[in-house]
Amino acid sequence: GANLSGANLSGANLNGANLNGANLSGANLSGANLNGANLNRANFKYANLSNANLSHADLSRVDLSNVNLSSANLSYACVRHVNVSGANLKQTNFSGANLFGTNLNHANIKDAVFRENSGLSEGTKFNLESRGAIFENSSGTR
Repeated sequence: GANLSGANLSGANLNGANLNGANLSGANLSGANLNGANLNRANFKYANLSNANLSHADLSRVDLSNVNLSSANLSYACVRHVNVSGANLKQTNFSGANLFGTNLNHANIKDAVFRENSGLSEGTKFNLESRGAIFENSSGTR
């Protein structure tokens, strides 16, 4: 994959981009549009993705450790088997996201929004809610 480590891609339009296996560690992607992008196996370690649009993106097996994803949109994204250890997921929108195999235990999920997610057990939902996550029902009410 491409080596974009440390790149300043703030506000970039990467809609539908193929960044499979790319190295984006330490990159600034704040406010970037990655809607529908293929980010499979990409490395985002220590990257800034705050306010980024990652809806419908494929984030399978991505390294999101220590990433800032605050207020990012991951609605309907595929977030399977992802490392989010140490990540800031505050106010991140996970509505409809597939979270199968992703461990959210060591991430800040305060005020992150979850709705109709696959891959979350009832025990995991209870744990996330006790740590400040917000679970909405299908009509969007809390």
